[in-house]
Amino acid sequence: GGFLAIVLMVTIMAIWQLRRRLSQQTEFKKADIYLNIFYWFSAAMIFLALLFSFSRSAWLGLAAGFLYLLIYAFLKKLKDLKITLVKLAVFFLLSLGFSLTAFPYQLFTARITAQGRLEQRSLIERQSAVADAKELVKNHLWHGVGLANYTKALQEKYRNYPGWAYQPVHNWFWLVAAELGLIGFLLAIVLLVFLAKRNFSSLGRLNSGWALVLPLLAISFFDHYFWTLFFGICFWWLAWVITLKTDNS
Repeated sequence: GGFLAIVLMVTIMAIWQLRRRLSQQTEFKKADIYLNIFYWFSAAMIFLALLFSFSRSAWLGLAAGFLYLLIYAFLKKLKDLKITLVKLAVFFLLSLGFSLTAFPYQLFTARITAQGRLEQRSLIERQSAVADAKELVKNHLWHGVGLANYTKALQEKYRNYPGWAYQPVHNWFWLVAAELGLIGFLLAIVLLVFLAKRNFSSLGRLNSGWALVLPLLAISFFDHYFWTLFFGICFWWLAWVITLKTDNS
């Protein structure tokens, strides 16, 4: 779900950039028209896939990125971006309405309210995982348990757990703190703060690349794959690099 949220934000920005480029042209090429259709079709398919992934963290990530772009558009007075976002918002709402009509709405309310038996079990397991992470951080405060050694440390601490129970905590920050210790965690935070400062030092340096980073940060509070999976790690740092390379004009 998180990957879909990031890819959808990239698609939204591509639609905006194409609209801005076309608004500066007097003649439209067929290739541009086909590309525009492809972007919108892709946005529709990705949004529906994201919707039916039932990932609350991905939904939150998309909302964070979309809201940021909306604020960015008003602060920068970008008419093309405003129009693009309004059209996309209407499009997404219509898609959501169709989905709620065509499929049982309980599929979505169960995820939002988290009142079902399995939802409650999932929440309890995640709360327990965070408690385990806090305990590991406390016992290995300075040096941590070692990179990629989190599940091994759990196995040594709780030898009677079933095999499936040994999994990383679904929180990027607690996982980094447990594996790298306080020193490594602080270095990671300093690096993120440095990158953030490069982009938020003044309003004039605010850029659209943060529409990718904010979903990452939102999802990182509820999952671990930006630290544990190679593709997730590449996704994480690529988004941060884009914030430094995005054109601020």
